[in-house]
Amino acid sequence: MGNHRWFERLLAGQARSRDDLKIVELGAGDGCLARRLCRRFPGIRYEAVDLMPRPVDFPAAALWHQADLFDALPCLRGDVVIANLFLHHFDAEALARIGAGLEGFPIIACCEPWRKQIFHGAGLALRLLGINRVTRHDLHVSINAGFTGWELPRLLGLEGGRVERSALGAYRWTRRR
Repeated sequence: MGNHRWFERLLAGQARSRDDLKIVELGAGDGCLARRLCRRFPGIRYEAVDLMPRPVDFPAAALWHQADLFDALPCLRGDVVIANLFLHHFDAEALARIGAGLEGFPIIACCEPWRKQIFHGAGLALRLLGINRVTRHDLHVSINAGFTGWELPRLLGLEGGRVERSALGAYRWTRRR
């Protein structure tokens, strides 16, 4: 979907020194986005939150919080908060709670599935490339749980910003204060 490259472009566009830039990632999973961003931008301060334990190959200089997001949110501070393929797992009530916790971040950047019928067909095409049954199932569930229009910022209670969509099925929302 090109999400990692999109986050790189977003962060490269920041005028301030990367040594001052603190990024907080919600739902960091296996840490692959953190590894990529920490390699691309040496000196950034990086914090990640996930229910899972810290991945073995997570960047040594980055902080990992193994915690429930709702417990961690009141303590999280930074310049940029990012979420990659994470928020579509929550219902409207939970998204409103998450949005309240993000209000203090100057920049919010989220990549989620774009809920559009055509991407179900693209998922079927991936079957020819050998993706497994579980991934094929999850792909369709994620597309159905994705976002369109201004849904995500409205559900978060954080109006404004910019919504864009990619040809590969990414729904992206950014807000700068």
